[in-house]
Amino acid sequence: MSASFDPYDWASFYFGKMGREEAARLLSDAGVAIGTFLLRDSSRPGDYSLSVRESDEENKVRHYLIEEKFSENGTKQVKIADHDFVDIPTLLNHFKIHILDKTSLTVPYRKGQIEQVVGLYRFEGERDTDLPFEAGELLEIIGKPEAEWWQARNALNATGLVPAIYVRPVDEMNDRHLKGQSQSSLGSSVGEERFSGVSTNSSDPIEDCYEVGSLFCISSGC
Repeated sequence: MSASFDPYDWASFYFGKMGREEAARLLSDAGVAIGTFLLRDSSRPGDYSLSVRESDEENKVRHYLIEEKFSENGTKQVKIADHDFVDIPTLLNHFKIHILDKTSLTVPYRKGQIEQVVGLYRFEGERDTDLPFEAGELLEIIGKPEAEWWQARNALNATGLVPAIYVRPVDEMNDRHLKGQSQSSLGSSVGEERFSGVSTNSSDPIEDCYEVGSLFCISSGC
């Protein structure tokens, strides 16, 4: 399969603060082709990890550390294994042609395959692990460690936990109009002690949300 991606289009392949396990889960899905990859932040501050689907065998995905370093003349470079490059796009372009270990890079993991949700209410959060969001804000779900609390990422690549009952899938929002729910019905589902940071004022729920191109429009504010 020939490579078909722009190594300078960071939005197409960079997934920010995604963990190793989540990257492996996404790339291990059936239908993901060998050579599919994504770039994410490493657990080592300042470095990156390149996760690649390398085979259809048991250990399908391999993760490569990309280190930022400085050359002898003081210019910044990146290093993967024994290879040095001037920047990330040059590295990716090189491995479009050359084999990284078992495969070359063919295509970024398509972000559209990640579940997108829309916030129903403002969620302010109360713990460092929470991800605050506004009513109507788009989020990507990158993990579901618990049935009631999901790991999400916002447009600024910040990640954290969000209450599952305060969001709805984008597809569902497109299919029907959603009505606001009372705070009592929401709070009783998960536990009131975890919802002191959530606002459910009458002005917060999305009462009529529909897609206009790639934008979402709330009827009261269009």
